[in-house]
Amino acid sequence: MNVGSLFSGEVAPYWPHLVFIGVSLLGAAAVTWGLVREADKFWSLTNLLIIGGVVLEAICTILLFRFDEGISDTQQSKIIALETRLAPRSLSNAQIASLGEVMKAFPKFSFDVSGSDREPLDFGIQIASALKLAGDEWKDWGSKDTGGLVWPGTGYPIFGDIRMVGAVISTTDPQLEGAVKTLAEELRKDGIDEIQGALDLPTVWPSDAIGVHIIIGTKR
Repeated sequence: MNVGSLFSGEVAPYWPHLVFIGVSLLGAAAVTWGLVREADKFWSLTNLLIIGGVVLEAICTILLFRFDEGISDTQQSKIIALETRLAPRSLSNAQIASLGEVMKAFPKFSFDVSGSDREPLDFGIQIASALKLAGDEWKDWGSKDTGGLVWPGTGYPIFGDIRMVGAVISTTDPQLEGAVKTLAEELRKDGIDEIQGALDLPTVWPSDAIGVHIIIGTKR
């Protein structure tokens, strides 16, 4: 630990607080001991005031340290929560591979993806990549009541354009309900808490040709 990192806030506050407060208390104790030794009588009003003042100072310093640590912990928790909320949803390559392995246990199905902004589309592509590893087929968006969008030159199927908040994986086929709910559960394990898996949600009017609809809205 160097001085620059100490004063820039890069160092965790616990140990600097502990060291500085400990040294401060030792300094106060040393001054007190020196004054008491110079006094003619130990049990005098002056000595009692000195000792009592040092003890009160030590207690208040420790309490102030704990109070400051509590404020710091609360602020840090809020910062982490805000960073988590602002961070884009994503899956690592390892998570995509793991999800693909889990989904291999279910019958193969076709699916489509809806997302009306870059972040939802990127996340939808990652889910689609996992399903393709499981052998499932990604098709053009099959809803009759919404349009589609496509990124020119990317080679992806046509995406749906459903605007919503959160994320839903739905199907109208009871035989695929287990796959849908497992997919949603695995994504929640990967930290995507807002995702839902359901049978025949009214959010979308699907084409009978598509087994599963992956509908990614904006992040909550």
